[in-house]
Amino acid sequence: MNGINNCRINDLLSYKTAYYNILLIFIISFLIIPIATQAQHDRWYKAGLKSHSPEEKIFFYSRSIQKNPKHELVYLLRGQQYDSIQKYDSALYDYNEALKINTGNGESYYKRALINQKLENFESAIRDFASGIRYGYSLYLSNNKMGNCYFSLKNYEKAIEQYSVCISMDSTNHLAYLNRAGAYYYLNKYSEALLDMNKVIELKPDLYEAYDYRSAIRLNLNLTDDAEKDILKAITLDSTQFEPFANLGMILFNRNDFSASRNNFSKAIELNPRKTELYLNLGHTYYSEGDYLSAINEYEKAIKIDTLYTEAYLFIAQANLLLGDKNQAVKYFGRIAEIEPDNFNALRHKISMNQELGNYEGIFDDYEKALRLDSTQPGMYFSRALIYRGMKMYSNAIEDYSRALALNPDLLFCLYNRGLTKIESKDFINGIEDLKLYYLKMPSDSIALVEISKAYIQARQIHEAIDYLSKCIEKDAGNAGLYAYRSYCYKNSKQNKLYQMDYMKVKRLDPDFIHKTINQGFIELQSFRNKQADELFNLCLMYNPKLVLPYVGLCLVNQYNNTYDDIPYIKNKVLSMDASWSDIGKKLQKFKNENNQMVLFHSDALRIIFR
Repeated sequence: MNGINNCRINDLLSYKTAYYNILLIFIISFLIIPIATQAQHDRWYKAGLKSHSPEEKIFFYSRSIQKNPKHELVYLLRGQQYDSIQKYDSALYDYNEALKINTGNGESYYKRALINQKLENFESAIRDFASGIRYGYSLYLSNNKMGNCYFSLKNYEKAIEQYSVCISMDSTNHLAYLNRAGAYYYLNKYSEALLDMNKVIELKPDLYEAYDYRSAIRLNLNLTDDAEKDILKAITLDSTQFEPFANLGMILFNRNDFSASRNNFSKAIELNPRKTELYLNLGHTYYSEGDYLSAINEYEKAIKIDTLYTEAYLFIAQANLLLGDKNQAVKYFGRIAEIEPDNFNALRHKISMNQELGNYEGIFDDYEKALRLDSTQPGMYFSRALIYRGMKMYSNAIEDYSRALALNPDLLFCLYNRGLTKIESKDFINGIEDLKLYYLKMPSDSIALVEISKAYIQARQIHEAIDYLSKCIEKDAGNAGLYAYRSYCYKNSKQNKLYQMDYMKVKRLDPDFIHKTINQGFIELQSFRNKQADELFNLCLMYNPKLVLPYVGLCLVNQYNNTYDDIPYIKNKVLSMDASWSDIGKKLQKFKNENNQMVLFHSDALRIIFR
């Protein structure tokens, strides 16, 4: 029994010994492993400090963090390395982790602010710089950097506040004065900017940037001579910078010394051949001398660098206009409109050029685009109305004239044209009312009286026509055409004595009145001014309905207007007076010889009519 008990006791003692051994191992492990881990952490951390390349440092710091993820300093160091290789998101992560460990570390806020500034998260950067200041970290630098963030946000007043704080801390540091001068400059406070820049030069008399910036400030203060001195000083300090040459080029350009200006812009281009504005300014030196082809050459160089450079397209278009090449001008105005669909002025120029050239394809779409951008421009409605009127789309034209007048009731020329358009559409009453209202506001314009008179003639209101023609004659008693119109009215109202008086008056005032009027009618036709030609031929027939050539002219007017309904009647009228085309041809030839005008320009069209 005692042997058995002894065995059991020995077993219990063995178990107990094993238990204590295991417990001892756990205790030793608990004490030794952290020490070993810390040793490994320290080894990686020190290896990172000794390394030279950012990638190696990041590797060692990352191993160190694996061993001790609560070491704030290592996050800061790794974040700094990520910053140096422009891995800003990774740097931001590390600074966030550092701040989780210690929310009161001003350095962490400052460094995170720097990253946010580089990422253009300026609002976040400002908050972090403010936190860094609150925890007492690098007050001067934090305020200066905060000022830079406000500057980037174009909050120049706040930027000035921060730079002023820096100056109050250290009035010998030129950077704060330099930055504050820039903020004053963008607020157009040039006098304050000049004072600060003078202080910068006092502190740093050989600082290139100070002279470069001060020259710009002085130019805005119209201190051109002083600005030129600053530019020349900047060039002596650093002749590798293009800005001083460009600024000197502008000064000389404004003095109309285009050759010297050109030399400086060319030097600036040598130093910075990718700066589009330099080619533009160089082009302007040629443009100002009237050498538009050379100007276009420089503008096109700018476009090769930047195909979206609309200002260069604009000047190419304008240069082509001055060269008389409106088609090229349209092309470049159109290019601007493609690049900037919201550029109202480009569309307006394109429309204007196409209108002058008679290129109406797509013009109404352009008008719609332009008016969607700005529907408050009465001129756009007026110019579109002119096209509608020319295309005999009278209701559209009248609507656009009315829109223009609604926007600006003082556009009397618009009222005048609306009246004429209504008359052309046979709405004589309303057309005459518009012309009367126009004449009431513009009593010096006797042409309006003539148009009212002619409208009354077309409306067969002869007595009213006579009244207005008499008013016209009171203003212009030597105008044979007015008497010719009135003689027609007297004849139609059977006032034969008055008709004879006006008929003879025409002959006394201008014995060649008929020949001159017919001749002018054919000249108008030759210039494709069909409406004016129509009025002149009709005036001749009002005065003498037995004349052949005015009828011939009216045939041509209808032929060119593609309005053929009246041609058979007019043709028969002519043929009833002259037996054949041969007789008409002789009459035209005789008229040509007498008036020395190329009336036979229209002979092919006449042969078609009278064949």
